[in-house]
Amino acid sequence: MDALSFSTGSPLLILHWDFIVKGETDSKTRRAIWCDKRVEAAPSPLTEKSIDEAQQILKEEGESGLELCWHRYALQRNLVLDRFVFQWLAFEGLAGKKLIPTVCPTCKTEVTHCEKPLLHEGSDANNAHTLFARIEPSNSLAEFKREIWGRSRNAVFHGTKYPSPKFLLGLNSLSPKLRKACDAEFNRRYSVEDHSRPSKDLDLHVYRYNMFEWQTTKAENTFATDFPWEAVNKEFGNMESGKIRSGSPETRPFKLLNFNTESQNW
Repeated sequence: MDALSFSTGSPLLILHWDFIVKGETDSKTRRAIWCDKRVEAAPSPLTEKSIDEAQQILKEEGESGLELCWHRYALQRNLVLDRFVFQWLAFEGLAGKKLIPTVCPTCKTEVTHCEKPLLHEGSDANNAHTLFARIEPSNSLAEFKREIWGRSRNAVFHGTKYPSPKFLLGLNSLSPKLRKACDAEFNRRYSVEDHSRPSKDLDLHVYRYNMFEWQTTKAENTFATDFPWEAVNKEFGNMESGKIRSGSPETRPFKLLNFNTESQNW
């Protein structure tokens, strides 16, 4: 996929499966799953409480900080890596900076110059753990530095680990915890009430999975390419929510199956 992406100039990211067929050589009866995707606007209504909180933030700081900006950007990211990056920027920004002694890579002793320790500014991993421990009290400092700061944060920002499904699954479970930790710190910093704020998106993605059965004309082919697209699109394409299916099943070149039951053992 990486090589094809390079050669075609397309991201080629699989966000969801549009159409699924299986290799079923010598079977005249074939099945397929077709996913119909629809995007609807999902407005986020302003409430008196949300307006009061926004005004409180502006009152405390005059304008929201960069950490709150990254906290906002993380909401609109659908890809796991993107969401983790912006959520971590907010989290690490809230943790702050500290002066860190420069250590010799060979003897592991602190470096001095003119009899003074040589310091450099870096992110405060200890304070980051303090923020994280508010929502995960059982997470020790050593575990945080090894697993979260080291294997997750460093791997993403240093680009040292391929985004395998297992790695992305770990980031996907970590991002909501980081968001919750950021929420708690924002509540404290801006003196607003600590309560749940469910994440919302501007778009509502609606997926309808349809399963069909048809008779292929070339049973010897591993993958049947003669799926009755025209007939299926005529009756089911771009069907709005609440719309009733029409057409006579007896005249269709396909059979509509019950996805919930038929897809289980297919």
